[in-house]
Amino acid sequence: MEILGYKMLIAFGSNENSVQGDVRETLEWAAKRVVALSLSLPSCSRLYATPAFPAGAGPDFVNAVMQIDTDQPPQAILSALHAIEQDAHRVRGQRWGQRTLDL
Repeated sequence: MEILGYKMLIAFGSNENSVQGDVRETLEWAAKRVVALSLSLPSCSRLYATPAFPAGAGPDFVNAVMQIDTDQPPQAILSALHAIEQDAHRVRGQRWGQRTLDL
């Protein structure tokens, strides 16, 4: 049986301004880039706030999730997501630390 495509859920998160703007602007910018990876109009949640972990570790996160349909294999999509994070100047320094963009 040949796989014709994939449904993927992409989680978005940010709690630090980026070169793309404030947290919400960064997520909106990233969402536009992720939409380009989809073969059809994706489904997307609303933006919502969640506390940083552990408590007091930084500003609250703004999060969302998007479902895309793609013919790209998972590793190719992951590489594309890492490139989007890099364009937002994501630094992977500290686990659970603040970040400009998390996909």
